[in-house]
Amino acid sequence: MRFLFIFTLLLAYQTTFACTKDTDCKGDRICVFNDSQQGQCRAPDSPNIQSSSPESVSTQSTHKQMDRSSLNNFHLNLLGLLQFGLTPSIEWGTDTTVILRARLLNTGLLSYLVAAADGGELAFGLGTSIQFRKYLAQQAQQGPYLGGGIEMMYTNTEGDETYETYFAVPQIEGGFRWKSESYFTGFGVFAGYAIPIKAVGYTDTESIITGGLVWDMGWYF
Repeated sequence: MRFLFIFTLLLAYQTTFACTKDTDCKGDRICVFNDSQQGQCRAPDSPNIQSSSPESVSTQSTHKQMDRSSLNNFHLNLLGLLQFGLTPSIEWGTDTTVILRARLLNTGLLSYLVAAADGGELAFGLGTSIQFRKYLAQQAQQGPYLGGGIEMMYTNTEGDETYETYFAVPQIEGGFRWKSESYFTGFGVFAGYAIPIKAVGYTDTESIITGGLVWDMGWYF
């Protein structure tokens, strides 16, 4: 009788408490892990079921680590072709990132139109900037974002003479990004205020309000 009692207890322990995966449980019961990671066999409709196997716990942990891991990417604003030029950019960080960006003014249609409105022709233009961005959903480089920074810009226009201008351009931006495993896209807006800090060939400088739309396309590396 004593042996039978002990055997019954061991059998109950194995079928009710001791499990490492769903197949350790009899019938349609599944293996559920409590806070101390001890497996228990329970019916699928039992309350407080958080996980059915160590594999699912590991998968969830991996996804959380990926969401919070630091990413590096290269991207550019495709709409820059119609505005003030393409903006090849390198970004790194998680939900808070740093962006180093160049602006190739000679690749933007609006750059030439602005120069023509001032009675000149754009010969060369280049901007470089550092930007900081915060992704509001606290996910690594995805979701809604706000940011800002400062850009240093140089323009060389030709008319009756050659005119050179150096600008400091504080900027703000906002938008939304969608990402997949290896690439992403996003839409947003930006605005800035171009303040001339040095001019060569003329003296009647003036500040300019700048802004535009963003359609980013990029890749992780």
